[in-house]
Amino acid sequence: MNVSQGMWSILIAAAAVAVPAALGLYYFAAERGRERATVTNALRSEIHRLKLILEGHLRWIEKPQSRELPLVAFETALYDSHLDKIGMLESSFAQKVVLFYGTLHFVNALQKARADYYQVTDGDAYFARTYSKAILKALKYVPPTEPA
Repeated sequence: MNVSQGMWSILIAAAAVAVPAALGLYYFAAERGRERATVTNALRSEIHRLKLILEGHLRWIEKPQSRELPLVAFETALYDSHLDKIGMLESSFAQKVVLFYGTLHFVNALQKARADYYQVTDGDAYFARTYSKAILKALKYVPPTEPA
């Protein structure tokens, strides 16, 4: 079976369009995968750092002298700067990340309310218990920091 000259022209023209489109799609998918991996690893690193700080903070808040000292908010710059990329993460990991950071932002808000607790009788002890519970809740929601 002979393929006519016109048929070759059509096949070459189709290949000239299809091959670059396929390569472009492949490049886009590969780039998206690299970005997903980079964001996932960066968040895992930040979460690991925050977990260590939360654990230390939990021990520190139990000391009586800590009730006199100021509290410093937990820094979540990486998460905050990648909010627009949460949807590209694996869905189960993304869900855990959002739950963890939401709880951590609550802990930060609780720190700001500390003075209000201290205005009531035994407010410092009540704040310490509430704050410890909030930290324990955040630690409960820590997603795996090791790749699955």
